[in-house]
Amino acid sequence: MPDYHDRVNMLIGEHCSVDALNARLQGESDAISIMDDFSGVPDMELWKSFCDAWNRECFDRAGVRREITCTRFGAGHRAALHLYSADKAHLFFGWLASFRTAVVRGDTDMASQYASYRGLGLVGAGPFLFSLLLYLHAPECYFPYRRSYALALATIMGEEAASLTPFSPESYALYCKGCSAFRETFNVLPQEVDFLLREVAREGTA
Repeated sequence: MPDYHDRVNMLIGEHCSVDALNARLQGESDAISIMDDFSGVPDMELWKSFCDAWNRECFDRAGVRREITCTRFGAGHRAALHLYSADKAHLFFGWLASFRTAVVRGDTDMASQYASYRGLGLVGAGPFLFSLLLYLHAPECYFPYRRSYALALATIMGEEAASLTPFSPESYALYCKGCSAFRETFNVLPQEVDFLLREVAREGTA
């Protein structure tokens, strides 16, 4: 199996700048503040602001000044808003408010929380959004999850891919443990992990 450690270190040197980290940290801080305002009543404008915040990225093209975009995780609110039709919006926002209350008081029973999330019946609302909400609450413990990220992590760290996919409370716990080991190995912050796994996955090494 090829050793991808040199490639990860090269990505860190090329892309993990202070500006990028600051953009992510500020965006996450803004998202958490907005999340505290969710009352259970559907508010699509507030949801849009929330998604724009956690999706914030510092972007730099050659010859173009550094600028802030909403590209960290992709399409952001445009990918999420279509999930919440009028008849489902009240269910989702009610769950979101109760979820935030639960995690603030320390109730992070993964199995029950994920079961209630899936029970909403929102088509297309997969584990990424669920993991992202946990990550925003405690970025030292939880990490954004996508199957491509999990496969990249397995490739880099020599883990068994089958233990990290498909998503379940058990596989997610192992994934987060692996991400913590990844952080220690490469001496990176939580805000850098998803970016590095994404880049490794994009290069087809996972």
